[in-house]
Amino acid sequence: MLDLNTLFHGLSVVAIVFIVAAIINRRRARVHIPLVAAAFAIDLGLLLAIELNRSAIKTVIAGGPAILYVHVALAVAVLGLYVHQIWCGLSLVRRGQRRQTHRTGAILFVVCRLLVFATAFLVVAR
Repeated sequence: MLDLNTLFHGLSVVAIVFIVAAIINRRRARVHIPLVAAAFAIDLGLLLAIELNRSAIKTVIAGGPAILYVHVALAVAVLGLYVHQIWCGLSLVRRGQRRQTHRTGAILFVVCRLLVFATAFLVVAR
């Protein structure tokens, strides 16, 4: 049977694949937006599942290794960047504004999201 760590990492890979597909289709809003929304939904679902299965907030409050705090900080940054990107993206689609802000945010978002993925393995290994 599939263990939770493998399931969570697998879903994280799916979210990253959706993000890569969204980047490839960045000029096709009808494809790009649903892909980003799907990745966001997966990541929110992962966050909720991890909290429900591992009491992640209690674990962080109780203390742990430095990599845990790096991972959590990056994960919170990713959620904030999702909100930022959705807000800028909608502004871009509706009014043609915030293109450069959206592009810069996208680079920061992708870097942070990949770091969350990498640090997840380090957190689980501890």
